[in-house]
Amino acid sequence: MFSHISAAINLESGDEVMSRKQKLLSFIEENIIGRNAQFKGPFGKKRIYYCDFTASGRPLKFIEDFISQHVSQYYANTHTTTTITSKQTTRFRADARNIIKKCVNASDEDVVIFTGSGSTGAIHKLVNALEITTERAQHTAVLVGPFEHHSNILPWKESGATVVRVKQTSEGLVDLQDLEQKLQIYSKTHGNLLGCFSAASNVTGILTDTYTVSSLLHKYNALAFWDYATAAPYLEINMNPSKHEHQSDCSKDAVFVSTHKFVGGPGSPGVLIAKKKLFINRVPHGHGGGTVQYVSRDKHHYTKDIESREEGGTPAIIESIRAGLVFQLKDAVTPSFIAMKEEEFARRAFARWQDCDNLVILGSRTVPRLPIFSFLIRHPESGKYLHHNFITVLLNDLFGIQSRGGCACAGPYAHDLLGITEENAETFFELIREDRKQYRNEDPVEGVRPGFVRINLPYFASDETIEYIMDAVQLLSVHGWKMLPQYRFSFKTGAWTHRSHTHNRGPGYQSLHEIKYDGGYFEFNSHDSDLNQENLTTDNLMEDALYQLDQASVNVNEDALNDPLPFLGDELNNFVWFLQPREAAGYAMAEKWQKQLAETTNLDIDGSDHLIVFDPSQLEGQKFVISHEEGLMQPYIEEVGTMDLSEATVPVKDISDHLVPREPGEADDDTAVVPGNELSLDFYSMETNLYSSLTEEKMGGIYCDETCSKGSFYRSTSQESGYASDLEVTF
Repeated sequence: MFSHISAAINLESGDEVMSRKQKLLSFIEENIIGRNAQFKGPFGKKRIYYCDFTASGRPLKFIEDFISQHVSQYYANTHTTTTITSKQTTRFRADARNIIKKCVNASDEDVVIFTGSGSTGAIHKLVNALEITTERAQHTAVLVGPFEHHSNILPWKESGATVVRVKQTSEGLVDLQDLEQKLQIYSKTHGNLLGCFSAASNVTGILTDTYTVSSLLHKYNALAFWDYATAAPYLEINMNPSKHEHQSDCSKDAVFVSTHKFVGGPGSPGVLIAKKKLFINRVPHGHGGGTVQYVSRDKHHYTKDIESREEGGTPAIIESIRAGLVFQLKDAVTPSFIAMKEEEFARRAFARWQDCDNLVILGSRTVPRLPIFSFLIRHPESGKYLHHNFITVLLNDLFGIQSRGGCACAGPYAHDLLGITEENAETFFELIREDRKQYRNEDPVEGVRPGFVRINLPYFASDETIEYIMDAVQLLSVHGWKMLPQYRFSFKTGAWTHRSHTHNRGPGYQSLHEIKYDGGYFEFNSHDSDLNQENLTTDNLMEDALYQLDQASVNVNEDALNDPLPFLGDELNNFVWFLQPREAAGYAMAEKWQKQLAETTNLDIDGSDHLIVFDPSQLEGQKFVISHEEGLMQPYIEEVGTMDLSEATVPVKDISDHLVPREPGEADDDTAVVPGNELSLDFYSMETNLYSSLTEEKMGGIYCDETCSKGSFYRSTSQESGYASDLEVTF
């Protein structure tokens, strides 16, 4: 099914070719502006490792140098060629358009339009060109894929058209059977049928077979539109595949591109690549200067050239030229070589993380995907998860790794992956809505918003960088929770702040208001003169991170025990799905005391099976109270850390009997958890899991075939998303 992707990975042979391409990758990495940038955080100096290319790329020195030295020097407005500056600028911009056309195999029937901000601007441009007004919208059905970005859903919804979401298979791919069934239905009820799909998910990186889906759409006279916002920097875009290779019409009617996501792309516009036949609008979108052929006092005539009439006003000139340059760079590396590197990094990451029991990676691991990883980290003792914003902050503060937390602007898909029902989604919205203060006299509780952490492994990164990133994620999956007591959490904003960090100068805190012209020249004090001078290697940074994690176990920040308890009401408190600092402090103290006891009494205690359970009555003279509920320490008076544990009689009991309750049927599965509306937060409920509600067959709602036995695996299938996962059953 993915023959076109596999074929793309078949590189031309020869050591020289491979060497040349690898040299180009190194050149790209070395030229990333800010590659060696440093910042001061709560744990000292860190070097930036950027893993958020899925959101936006990073500028390249050689591209910015070319623009500064050759484009800006002769910059002028376009729309005329009578001067050397306007002629050169117009030429560069035309070159950029033609480069993109060549890279996407555009024909004479295709146009390339620079427009707006990313794919969002391109989609809005196309919606307008199709003139989906209220009347036309009534006869238009738009079939969207299962993992669409908000930008490929909302414009179609707001146009008034009927928007229908296609299911995904148990492997997380577009369900072709469901797509065809919907095409059969809506082709009979709607005169205008459109299909809008993502070439790659910006959450999981899972790829869609664009050829097969386009062919199926065209079979029912539906237009094939493709959102390449995530995929364009890495995959081949072929507007017009050869009919000799494909028996059916696999062409693309429109493609949306966010060139700012390319390496070197920041500051470039959205790009719409589309068939001319789609532009049926009489009045251009964004009509104004440059869109007309002639204007008199009473009349005006729009030009018939689509690319001119749809780029009204002074265009984003330098931005468009930059877009052409990054497409040219991608073509030089070749999509086939990029695909090979992407596949290699995805495979290496899954191999590295396969034994990380606490790491929950969203999406199938067995289908073609880019090395984009959205994940959660769970705390096994409590059954809760670490807040995604906490993990992103910790990746930054400990390792300098730039990641992103949230739902990645793909809400419906995120709800599928996290198993959030529509009823629970409504509750989450009621908690975080901006006008909550107005109608309930309560502040919004942004902190309970569900989400995940997302990183990507860029194809041009060195092996050293890739290993460092993978090691960091692996470490946090085991020890990250121990850092929770060092941070404060705001339920109102969802922000995590280090308790002792008062640094508010330098990167992250710089402001345009600090620019001065008092001396008759430009002056900006960045407060970072001592940064970027120290050679911070991955070995140095990893050594320091390990030290900080070790210290977090030894010196637990007990201030967290006094953090206020959140109270949202008995029912809404169930939606606090993540481990809080005060809870983590309790677990950390118990672990610390267990180790101290083992060292003092020479006991051999398996930390994975036992926890300390204190009997306060046996510790005479100590004024503190310890609650077994949730393993939490309550605020105490005396400094427990000064206790001589050898003088105390402290029983060691099995974890299954004390401190952390176990639920019947608990399974060490690979699922995320969301509270059920009828449950107090039950993280082991089979009704609330990563892949939505389970098919209710046999065993009280859990499907299990005859081969199931204790400790065996079964496959759960979501009714809402069609997603499946392998879970371990414990009877």
